[in-house]
Amino acid sequence: MDKWLAPEFRNLLANNKFSDCRIIVDNKSFECHKIILASASEFFERWFLKETESKDFPLEEVELEIFEKFLEYIYTYDAKKLRTYSLSTLKKLLEYADRFLVASITNECLSLFQEKVSSMLIGDLVSLFDLGQKLSKDRLIQIVINAIEENAQRFRLTANCYEVLELTVNAFEEYNKIVTNILPESERFKMIETYLFFHGVLDETPNGKEEHKNNANDVKSEDKHLQKLQVSEIVDSLREKEKETNYSSNEMDNENIRQLIQRLLATIDFSKMNVDDFYNIVGASGLLSYQQKFQYLYLTTSNGIAKCQCHTLKKFGFGSG
Repeated sequence: MDKWLAPEFRNLLANNKFSDCRIIVDNKSFECHKIILASASEFFERWFLKETESKDFPLEEVELEIFEKFLEYIYTYDAKKLRTYSLSTLKKLLEYADRFLVASITNECLSLFQEKVSSMLIGDLVSLFDLGQKLSKDRLIQIVINAIEENAQRFRLTANCYEVLELTVNAFEEYNKIVTNILPESERFKMIETYLFFHGVLDETPNGKEEHKNNANDVKSEDKHLQKLQVSEIVDSLREKEKETNYSSNEMDNENIRQLIQRLLATIDFSKMNVDDFYNIVGASGLLSYQQKFQYLYLTTSNGIAKCQCHTLKKFGFGSG
């Protein structure tokens, strides 16, 4: 938009001059102009054409603060202002752009994400990846994948972050593939087990409800000061958010759950684990039967890493009779 025109349009929004419709959000009315909204948004264009006699247009499930920023952009196309917003605000704006069919905001947000990803922590990247999956934004998904792969060494210790637990099932399966060459096999196994526990597929973690051994990295702190979060703490902080996922384990029947576990375990190369990791992590897991553990243990030991000792078999329930 021309520099001289942007302030004039902003004034139109501020002083209600020549307004011909009201957008209502949380009992607050915005005096707007149909021609401006319709020119920016196919959603509003259709709405106005359908309800030609209406002046009031209420919106539900919209955050007032975000909508004010959304509306300001439609009137001014001020991309510089977008740069001042937080990541969480930009994510919401992208959601609104998708919902209300405003391509200009979508493109601006995606360009900003492209600029910012190189300095983001892994938790922010995971949340962006999840958003891309939910909105089916292939460009955003690829932006995140590239950022993770290009910073593989930096994320080697943090890719199993607690934001992973918020992913939908489909998004989690894709993320697990992305970090295949970043996280060690034992860490990915723990990530899978923790995710399934959180979503109710497993009744408890391998060492019982009192001792949660599977941890996720708290990527909100700097890498050198990473803290490990207990699974119980993660569950307490995120349990409410489980209701927001569009594909929970409660919606899956037993056969789908079995197939999900099989698909996830098929991504683990047990031959790359050493015996100690297998003993302490896989051996204590409830994801595998004793027979499966014995089969995968054979892969581990046959790789020449170490020889299986008798006490290892006893750990898995063999040789105790």
